[in-house]
Amino acid sequence: LMEPNPYFLVLLDNDNQQTKVKLTNGSPSVGGYNPGVVVSGKEVNAWAIAPIGGAITPKHPLRITITSIDGTAIVLRGIMHKSGDEMYTIIPPSNAF
Repeated sequence: LMEPNPYFLVLLDNDNQQTKVKLTNGSPSVGGYNPGVVVSGKEVNAWAIAPIGGAITPKHPLRITITSIDGTAIVLRGIMHKSGDEMYTIIPPSNAF
């Protein structure tokens, strides 16, 4: 299986003053910070991230690094995968909310 245009949302309680989200290998990416996104009735902050020109496969996964800028504990609520036009699917654990 290959996904030619992977796109993900990293869902955190933390905001962009507390955390930095990037691809682990330093590859260029597109995306950005989206505050106050409502998922399953809960408000979270979402970082959209997609590698530029990079497909993913089981042997070439996308790795994301989340770093605390100010020492605040990172509260990860989930990762969502863009599964269609304007459609996102939560990646387990499904009980993140």
